[in-house]
Amino acid sequence: MTETSRPRTIPVLTGLRGFGALWVVLYHLQAFDDGALGRLGYLGVDLFFLLSGVVLTYVHAKDFAAVTPGGYGRFLALRLARIYPLHLAILLLMGAAFLLAPSWFQEQADRAHVLSAGAFVANIFLIQNWVPRFSGTWNLPAWSISVEWAAYLVFPFLMRPVQAVRSPPLAMALGLAGIGVFAAGCMLTHHPDPNLILKAGFVRMAAEFLAGCLLCRAAALGLRVSAAAGWVVIAAIALSVWPLHQSPFLAIPGFMILLVLAMQGDRAMAVLFGNRVSLFLGDISYSIYMVHWPLIVLAMHFAPSAWKWGVAASLIPVATLSFRYVELPSRRWGRHLAGAWGRPAGLITAQSGPM
Repeated sequence: MTETSRPRTIPVLTGLRGFGALWVVLYHLQAFDDGALGRLGYLGVDLFFLLSGVVLTYVHAKDFAAVTPGGYGRFLALRLARIYPLHLAILLLMGAAFLLAPSWFQEQADRAHVLSAGAFVANIFLIQNWVPRFSGTWNLPAWSISVEWAAYLVFPFLMRPVQAVRSPPLAMALGLAGIGVFAAGCMLTHHPDPNLILKAGFVRMAAEFLAGCLLCRAAALGLRVSAAAGWVVIAAIALSVWPLHQSPFLAIPGFMILLVLAMQGDRAMAVLFGNRVSLFLGDISYSIYMVHWPLIVLAMHFAPSAWKWGVAASLIPVATLSFRYVELPSRRWGRHLAGAWGRPAGLITAQSGPM
């Protein structure tokens, strides 16, 4: 992929996002308690952060050679419309459910702040993870949306230094260096994996989001990976992280190789993540990610002996309805809102964002 000749969209990245969303759901369901696949599902969030940096840079980098009030406002309007309406809808529904039937939330009784009024207000403003006490409150997965919102606020100002990098290996090396610093910091503070949500959740997001931005820059400058070598490295990393139980931090460079292969049009990536099923799951991935936790809370109350089956049976239908009746209308609203700032920025139809 070069800056002068590239496709308008990269559908495979949409399909890959669907895989990430389902992996996170599997993590919360812990469907395979005797294996590592489900327990490693938190890595889906790390994939999301990388993807977000890649796709936003791919779509919007040229919009921010200089940051103007109009361009900044258009960008934030599009981003807000992408993530906020569904977040708010679920938050209001969970708040109403708590008032009507607090017994649904008894499993949180030992952490009263999780369902406090203060946490609710923090969620309204998408700053719940900015206040460590409120991290992971109400709809647990929305913690990542909170830190993503912080990334959106600074993204336009990152583009000039990212675009100033002129060497593909240097851009890749800088991205990997940030991941390395994050991993070293985790291990020095006795965190054996990147599954961090509280204050360190910002560090996790920042390292991976910036790595995604730099990775996209490297690809735009002509970075290519041998497909055969890339898949060998990915297989080696997967075997090391999963059955051999080595450092899960290795998965993050593995994801970066996957993204490079996707951007250069790898055929295997197209087969795996460019098919109709993968693309459908990618389209509804944000809804999958956001609705699965409320479904877990609901199913655990009404079907405690079969709650996993209840969530599995209802997830895709509910996420599809959410996508159709909340996400799509909110995106149209976002394009209208962005239009109030002038010419829409970038390719506003692109699937960009955390999920």
